[in-house]
Amino acid sequence: MIHPATGEIPAFMSKYRVGKIESQDVDRTYRFRTKIDKEIRRRVGKELRELSPWANSLFWGKAIFLLLAMVSLEWSWIYTGPTVVKAVILGLVYALIGLNIQHDANHGAISPNHKVNRLMGYTQDLIGGSRMLWIQQHVVGHHPQTNRTEIDPDIMTSSPLMNMCIDRTPEWWHKFQHYYVLPLLHLLAFSWILLGIRDIWTMKFSGKYSINSAVREREVSLLLRIFYLFRIIILPLYLYPSLSTLGCIYLLWGVGSFYLGFFFLLSHNFEGVKTVKENPLESSRAPTRSSKKRGSKQNKDDFEDEDAEGLDWTVTQITTSSTLGGRVLGFLNGGLNYQIEHHLFPRICHVHYPLIAPIVREVCEKYGVKYNYFPSIWSNLSSTLKQVRFLGNLPSKQKSL
Repeated sequence: MIHPATGEIPAFMSKYRVGKIESQDVDRTYRFRTKIDKEIRRRVGKELRELSPWANSLFWGKAIFLLLAMVSLEWSWIYTGPTVVKAVILGLVYALIGLNIQHDANHGAISPNHKVNRLMGYTQDLIGGSRMLWIQQHVVGHHPQTNRTEIDPDIMTSSPLMNMCIDRTPEWWHKFQHYYVLPLLHLLAFSWILLGIRDIWTMKFSGKYSINSAVREREVSLLLRIFYLFRIIILPLYLYPSLSTLGCIYLLWGVGSFYLGFFFLLSHNFEGVKTVKENPLESSRAPTRSSKKRGSKQNKDDFEDEDAEGLDWTVTQITTSSTLGGRVLGFLNGGLNYQIEHHLFPRICHVHYPLIAPIVREVCEKYGVKYNYFPSIWSNLSSTLKQVRFLGNLPSKQKSL
C-alpha cells in the first residue's frame, strides 16, 4: 500500500503526476522508511525472494472450493427452499469468501494483473457487500489511519451504539457495551446489505463522499446488489412465502456477519492497543490502556503520554494491531489473524503470512517494539472484552493531555 503522506512516489506512478502538493497540505503525522521499517522489508524480501508474493495454488484451490460451495448452496436455496442448515452453512461460506478472496483481491494482493484483482474483488458484491464501499472504508480509510481517533472508520462507525474511541466521553449505555457487543455483531449484515444501498446510491460512506475514481463503480455495484437481493430474498420468498423463509434469511445474515464481525473486532481492540489522536502533531498521543491483571485499579500509570511528533509508521501499524494463533486459523480466515503482518504488507497474499510472521516478531524484539500476540481465540476475546468495557467506562473528562 502507498500511504498518501510518504512523500516519495514510485517511478511507475510518474505518468499520473498532475502537480505538486504544498508542504503545509501534507499530513506529517508519520515518519516512513525508518530503521525498523527497512530491516523488516529487507528480511521479508529475502525470505520471499524465491517465491512470488502473489496467490499460489493453495489460494486458488481454496478459492475455487469456496465459490463452488456458494453456487451449490445457492442452487439448493432456490430450487429446494431455504432451511436452517443451509442458512448456517451458506452464511459461513459467505464469511470465508469475504476473508479469503475479496479481502486479498481488493488490496491488490492476488495477482500483479489488476484485472484479476478487480474480478475477484467483485466476490464482495456476490456475498451482499460492495467492492466500492469496502475499498473506501477499509483500504482508503482504515489502513492509512489505523486506530486514529475521529478518522479511522472502524472506530467511528460503531457510534452511537458503541464507544470505541478513547477521545470521546461515553454515554450511559456504553457502561454495558461489553455485555452487548457480541450479540450486536449478528446485525452487521443488515447495515452492510440494506443501508449499503443508500451509500452506493449517494456515493457516501459515513457522511463522506467516495473518491471520484469510484463513481464509475456505482452502476456495477447497484446491479450486483440487486442480483444478490433477487437470489437470496426475492426469489426464495416468491417461491416459498413463509415466516420460515424469512427466518432462514435472518439466520443467514446473522451467521455471516457475526463470524466476520467477531474476528475483525479482535484485531485492533485489546488491552494495551495503541491509539493515535486525530491531530497528534498538535499535542501528544491519546492515552492508552496498558495490560494489567484483572481486578487491578485504574490509575494514571495506565495511560501513556508520548510525544507524537513524527510517529514511526511501521511501529504504529504494529502496535495498533495483533496476531492471533497461527497457520491453521490463518488458512481458515484468510490470514486475518496475522493482522500485524497484513498491515505491514497488505499487498502480499495471505498464504505467505506464516512465513513472514516470525521475521516481524524477531525484528520487533530487536527494536524493543511490543508484538501483540494471542495464542488462542479465548485469550484474545478476553482482552478485547476488557478493552471494550474500559472504553465504555471512561471518566467524563478522559481526554488526551
